[in-house]
Amino acid sequence: MGEDGVAALLGALRRQRNLLQLRLGDNAVGVRRGSDALAELLPDVPKLEELGLGHTHVDPDVALGPLGDSDGRAAPLGALGVLELDGLPWSGAVLNALGRCGMALRRLSLAGGAQRTEPATRGSFLAALTAAAGTRPELELDLSTDVGPVALASELAAALEAAGSGHVPSLRLSTGGRLGDVALASLLAAYVRAAAAAAAAGRPAARLLDLSLAVPPPASVISAAGLTDEYALA
Repeated sequence: MGEDGVAALLGALRRQRNLLQLRLGDNAVGVRRGSDALAELLPDVPKLEELGLGHTHVDPDVALGPLGDSDGRAAPLGALGVLELDGLPWSGAVLNALGRCGMALRRLSLAGGAQRTEPATRGSFLAALTAAAGTRPELELDLSTDVGPVALASELAAALEAAGSGHVPSLRLSTGGRLGDVALASLLAAYVRAAAAAAAAGRPAARLLDLSLAVPPPASVISAAGLTDEYALA
């Protein structure tokens, strides 16, 4: 669906005040008409619990509305429990989107954003993100990537260990088997130290750690040597 189609759809939803889920992933919401239409819709759907905007080229600063409550209406994302911004570059706009959400937010997915972000800015973004996540003990954060995971793991470890940084009690980082043992061990060590510091400060330490496909699966240890043709694999 293109930007005009998205804008027409969102305009038609303006009176659906009981809307609970809206998933627009992989449609061309875009940075103009679609983002503007979403900004106009969100205050009219105050019960919205799940919003999927992955791979839409949306402008979060436009689409998710102003910070705070400037016009006396309820915060447009106050009830949101799931926000998916997969594939969007990591920037101040993403951090602003997190700031617009209430404490009901339990899952923020930023998977695939690392490879669309300038390496020079990822470290500062991750430091700010982990600090913000530290104030949200129920939040599950997904940073999965299959491009450049070793560099990302190093940057995340540095962010977790930074003085005054927050902690991420629930973290998902699937890397398609491209992380490797050394980077995995370094990240785990940083995560455990950050969790221990959080626990010592009376904050949630670790609730979920998903490192699926962190390292390549082991080669098969089953040998076909000695099998007769009757048992040979096709």
